[in-house]
Amino acid sequence: MMKVTRKQKGLKKKKKRLSGHKSPASSVAHLISALFFVDIMMLNAHILFKEKTCKNPTLQDFVIKVVRQLLEENAVEHPTPGCHVVDNPVRLTGQHFPCTLQPRPDMKKKKVQKACHVCSHTKRRPRKRSDTRYCCHECDVALCIEPCFAEYHTLL
Repeated sequence: MMKVTRKQKGLKKKKKRLSGHKSPASSVAHLISALFFVDIMMLNAHILFKEKTCKNPTLQDFVIKVVRQLLEENAVEHPTPGCHVVDNPVRLTGQHFPCTLQPRPDMKKKKVQKACHVCSHTKRRPRKRSDTRYCCHECDVALCIEPCFAEYHTLL
């Protein structure tokens, strides 16, 4: 019979502890070695954590906590494409009057049209694109005269 050294016993214990922890590496053959080393690193980190802090979480809880912390620290917010209109609560209290949209000096068109904000963002009826030549000068929002101008300035 061969003698089993302490080092080999330690490796067997580590492997036994990891066997209860189902790793995603078992389903993907080409990632087995890389994920095995990640598992070993997490196990070593878990052992060091227990020694330094005297806390005793399970290996699975420890791994989940580490992954969450890594994601929180390194998360990058991707802004969603499109125009985001910030709601203006003053629109409900002020005295606002419709005016015609004015062309910019560099524009060739004399009559400017924009999509009505209420028609294209409503949740009360089916959305549609309706171009209008009118806007609220105070809110800087393009609105149809009837009924969108009144709805925008009275409804939440």
